[in-house]
Amino acid sequence: MNNIDLMMKMDSGKLTVAPTRDITVTVGDEEMTWKIKALAGKRFQELSGKAVDDDGNVDMERAYEANLLLCSEGVVDPDLKDKELMAHFGAATPADLLDKLFKYNGGEIGRIADAIVDLSGYGKDTKKKVKN
Repeated sequence: MNNIDLMMKMDSGKLTVAPTRDITVTVGDEEMTWKIKALAGKRFQELSGKAVDDDGNVDMERAYEANLLLCSEGVVDPDLKDKELMAHFGAATPADLLDKLFKYNGGEIGRIADAIVDLSGYGKDTKKKVKN
């Protein structure tokens, strides 16, 4: 069977549904399960591109902000856009909420963002998976 035949058998509706996965995160002293989703390629590139300066170099401050944005859009549960949740923590935006939740555990933001990157197909092992 050739590739066109295989693609014609696909349910095109399934291609529009973002894959999800549960991850364990630690907020303060609490360990909890959050659900994340993959981001569409164009949106992923928009957000991750914010980490790069005008010369094309990764800027660490910008990288942190880009990771906050990736997490803001990639976290499904809890709903980081929940007005009551944001008000409880005095946050103006979902990214602000994440910054407050992980103020002294910023590595967790990177870990969540990495999981979203992997789920979106841009992780470090992507080339290995494609080759195999």
